[in-house]
Amino acid sequence: MGWVESLKRFGLHGTVDLSTERVGPLGAGQLGDLLAQNCTVEGLDLRETILGADGASHIARMLLTNTKLRTLDLASNAIEDQGATAIAHAIRSNTSLVKLELQRNGISCEGARHIADALRVNTSLQHLGLAFNGFGDLGASHLAEVLAGVNTTLEQLDLGFNGVCVEGAKALAEGLCQNHWLETLELGYNGITDVGAADFARAMRINTVLTSLGVPSNNITDDGAAEIAEALRENNTLIQVGLSSNSIGE
Repeated sequence: MGWVESLKRFGLHGTVDLSTERVGPLGAGQLGDLLAQNCTVEGLDLRETILGADGASHIARMLLTNTKLRTLDLASNAIEDQGATAIAHAIRSNTSLVKLELQRNGISCEGARHIADALRVNTSLQHLGLAFNGFGDLGASHLAEVLAGVNTTLEQLDLGFNGVCVEGAKALAEGLCQNHWLETLELGYNGITDVGAADFARAMRINTVLTSLGVPSNNITDDGAAEIAEALRENNTLIQVGLSSNSIGE
């Protein structure tokens, strides 16, 4: 594999960008071996590298021993629940990773549950991207439980395009009422409607940490927007609320 020889020849340091390379499960195993004890690589980009669940498992094993990697992008690799579970197991003990991207990976509510369980004990992760997985209300509810005071490091969470509707929004809003760490929550292109908007409005009156809430394209009308606008009068921390592509008048 050309990229493997290039890495060996030119050294491993900084950020290793292999996005769109045909790494595959076999290549992921080789890469995992190279990085298992590496102390100079801080970023690894493996977007669209046809890893699958087996490839994700190789990367997960590497995370069990690597202590320097800070950012990992595994988006668009079809790792599904099996791969997500392996990664979740690894971040239970890994203490260096601060940013993890898992978008577009076919992760269902079961995979989301394993990730949520790992976040209960993880002490380093600050950014988690889970957009475009479609795990719905149940998956969102698993993650909401973590927001309710269990995790104390997560600052940014992206749950866009996941089929999150009223029940998931309610759970997340309730989690925000008890959360003192999350600064950014992205929920674009779901289906929280005015009911979910009202739940988040109530959370905004209690939460004093969140600075950015993204709810574009969520079937929110003037009524839901009014609830949020009224809550903003009492909230002193929110800087940005994204409401574009909703059914809101001038």
